[in-house]
Amino acid sequence: MAQVYYSKNDLADLLKLSVSTIDNKMKAGEIQYYKIGKSVRFDESMVKDFLSKQTQKMYRQKSLSYRHRNADVSGLANAFGRVSDGKQNG
Repeated sequence: MAQVYYSKNDLADLLKLSVSTIDNKMKAGEIQYYKIGKSVRFDESMVKDFLSKQTQKMYRQKSLSYRHRNADVSGLANAFGRVSDGKQNG
């Protein structure tokens, strides 16, 4: 079975990223690549390795929403309940 190699454009289409994002990932060393003359190619193992590193990233909840999680917002609900069709109801 033949090995599949992707160009930057092919990889960008496959991952739904821009070519400049692929360039940035290459410069940062986040994705490995082969340099053949002036061409750049990626094989499937490189792509899978890159994706496995991306799925390990965890994002934390923003501190603003965490800090105010117990805040009383009933006043906002009442204010929105008084406004209907862009008019104040009382």
